Amino acid sequence: MREETSSFTSFDGCRLFSRAWECQSRPRCRLLIVHGFGEHSGRYAELVSRLSDLSISVYAFDLRGHGRSEGERVFVDRFETYIEDVIYFRRRVETRSTEPNTKYVLLGQSIGASIAAATALRDQKIWDTLILLSPFFGLAFGHRSMKGLASILNLFAPRKIWNNPIRPFYLTHDPESIARYRSDPFIQRRITMHCAVELLRLSDVMSRRAEEVLLPILVLAAGDDKIVSLKKTKAFFERVRSQQKKLEIFDDFYHELLHETNRSKPIGILKQYLTDLGL
Repeated sequence: MREETSSFTSFDGCRLFSRAWECQSRPRCRLLIVHGFGEHSGRYAELVSRLSDLSISVYAFDLRGHGRSEGERVFVDRFETYIEDVIYFRRRVETRSTEPNTKYVLLGQSIGASIAAATALRDQKIWDTLILLSPFFGLAFGHRSMKGLASILNLFAPRKIWNNPIRPFYLTHDPESIARYRSDPFIQRRITMHCAVELLRLSDVMSRRAEEVLLPILVLAAGDDKIVSLKKTKAFFERVRSQQKKLEIFDDFYHELLHETNRSKPIGILKQYLTDLGL
């Protein structure tokens, strides 16, 4: 599939950079990707390549303040703004084709998974399935203390830029993936305190709303995640009321499943899941 880049205007006039990898024949599925905090849509090119033999078109965009999109760097006024951006992106994808009976799949990574889940809850009828990779429903360490500290600092310096405490070697065991992460000019290894407060609020909100998830859902989680809480991911999954739900935990994997040394394993599970949808 050939990559096509463009941009679109979101609900408030912010221009967001996007990518499309469209199937040459009529696609049976349109997969929309929401990336994680600090990264960008280009990091999903390998996943797209591995899915290229399916009847699928893939679309992704850089969240505002990330990658090549406009917006104040690593800042968001309210996490709901991200949800509105995903909704506008979905509408843009719909205008690219009027093919009937096309399935729509929403996939999110880390904080992007929380955003994807929150977006799906706006209208579950328009999505055929939800896929969450290492979803952020709480930090792996010090969630309460971090939430309290961020709230206090936000009162005094909401837009002050801080170094992101997450280290690349906590994301994956793969040295090449770590090197690419370090050298990627579009990676944001910083955060504003107001953004941190909003993302922590998002994780808490989605943890409480698990029972509302009724559409088919696949959750892929890292067994040795240093970033997000595996315990909270399991708790979220247990409360999901969907009759079609599946959880896969990859022992000894770090947070970024798609960039791990043995990433063929989670990608294989994901690919089989999409195949079972009839692709």
